[in-house]
Amino acid sequence: MNNKQEPTLKWSSNDISRFLLVYRKYESLWDTANENFMRKNARQNNMTNLRMELNDIGFQISNDELLKKKIKNIKDAYRHEANKVKKSMKSGAGAEDIYKPKLNWFHEADAFLRNVMTGRESSSNLNRIA
Repeated sequence: MNNKQEPTLKWSSNDISRFLLVYRKYESLWDTANENFMRKNARQNNMTNLRMELNDIGFQISNDELLKKKIKNIKDAYRHEANKVKKSMKSGAGAEDIYKPKLNWFHEADAFLRNVMTGRESSSNLNRIA
């Protein structure tokens, strides 16, 4: 068994904001409507270019796999907060009771991820008739 610990990227809210400014330019990595979204080679090239551009501005990302994990974590955190906002709006709460996201960078991510990261409504099999 390999006990080698994989490095983690610890980024501040400011770092994530800086990342989002660069990431937004690489639409094929996040926009499902982009013509290159389903083209593996194009996406891989853009991931490498994104990593190199981030390293040029002071990030230290050793490989594309590490960057992919970081992107997944950021998107998961964004989705979690977006779902809280959506739930609070559905509950019929007044404007003052709508959930306010805790992430400093939420609105920067929301500006371009909102339309491509729509959550699916959950459904129950309990009410279905066989």
